[in-house]
Amino acid sequence: MAAPGQNGGGRADRPAPLVEHLEELRRRIIWSLIATAVGIAVGWVFVGRLYQWLAAQAPQELTALSPTEVFMVQFHMGVIAGLVLASPVILYHIIAFILPALTPQEKRYLFTLLPAGILLFVLGVLFGYFVVLRASLRFFVEFTAASNTQMFLTPRTYFSLILRITVPLGIAFELPVAVYLLAQLGILSGTLLIRLRKFAIVGVLILAAFLSPGPSVIDQLTMAVPLLLLYQLSVWIALGVERRRLRSPAAGGSPAARP
Repeated sequence: MAAPGQNGGGRADRPAPLVEHLEELRRRIIWSLIATAVGIAVGWVFVGRLYQWLAAQAPQELTALSPTEVFMVQFHMGVIAGLVLASPVILYHIIAFILPALTPQEKRYLFTLLPAGILLFVLGVLFGYFVVLRASLRFFVEFTAASNTQMFLTPRTYFSLILRITVPLGIAFELPVAVYLLAQLGILSGTLLIRLRKFAIVGVLILAAFLSPGPSVIDQLTMAVPLLLLYQLSVWIALGVERRRLRSPAAGGSPAARP
């Protein structure tokens, strides 16, 4: 979207024509694609070292089952690394395109929630890799060895497992941000989250039992406790939003329930 003009003409008071929007969108998409291509090229320079580092963290030496397996795994790793490296540029162009259409309150939400969302996603990925993934692999290696069976861990299986664990947990760690936004919009309340807390606890424990690497209670609690803490944090966030709304001059109603 084109920025308003600085002179006193009428152009600053009218929306930019559709053609200008489309032209700006095209330009920002091109810059994002260029950033992605550069990111992939840079990622390919370092993907070999990244592959070696991740492979060294595996519980056993990786075994390729085809001549192209390692190449294809590193190719996909390079693409993912390129997208990660290009993500600040892509995010900048997305924000720059939508920012003129946002209200001051929406801009405040954006610049408050975006850093928090990025931080929580990174924390979820790190938790998934350093805690859940390692516990899972340790259990399966020990279980296979106890079954007198030799296990071959392939690069494709190993790196696919990394993505399947880290990305969903990164998304799950976004819960407080989502709750804050929904509470600000009046869609969700802390009182409702308190009423649903017992169901959330049961649901998280069932999910942890399903996703945890084995029947060990410690492994299940390792996954369940952080998710339950995130839920409780979300309850406090929603209650804080409610209380601020009740303290505002235009708000009314009874005080929010305590957690």
